[in-house]
Amino acid sequence: MDSPAEAAGFAVGDLVSRINGEPVEAWDLTRYRALVDAGRTIFYTLIKGRDEVTVEAATFSLVP
Repeated sequence: MDSPAEAAGFAVGDLVSRINGEPVEAWDLTRYRALVDAGRTIFYTLIKGRDEVTVEAATFSLVP
């Protein structure tokens, strides 16, 4: 696997439909950034072709 995204289960063409169980429409950039900055695991629901799967990705601070 070449990237952390691939290791987490993401692939080109996947569509994110939910973040932590909530529709992506509920997540504006400010709220999403706060979630990422908190450094927790995020659960993404992806549409992969005709299937819907949930993957988890750990976040971390790039600049301490």
